Amino acid sequence: MGVVTVELEGVSADMRAEAQGLMADAAQWLSGVLDLGRREGDFQFAGDAYARALLILAALQGALQLSRLTERAAFERVLQQIWGDLGVALPRTSPAK
Repeated sequence: MGVVTVELEGVSADMRAEAQGLMADAAQWLSGVLDLGRREGDFQFAGDAYARALLILAALQGALQLSRLTERAAFERVLQQIWGDLGVALPRTSPAK
């Protein structure tokens, strides 16, 4: 989705619709996972699950792009932060080089 979203106006209407559908599906799926996880006590976060899903997807997309420009460990750091923000304690991993 990364390149397509940046160049959205330069792709065909069919490709644009597919990319938008894929993002909508991913947000809906993640929203359901977050909502279920919160109800079952696995996740802790304030606010709407769908908004949280959009925030996570945006953070992951940005982290992927950032890690390609700076350091590979940037993605892992953002991922660790997302888990922490959801109240999930994960063991620290050594940064990727």
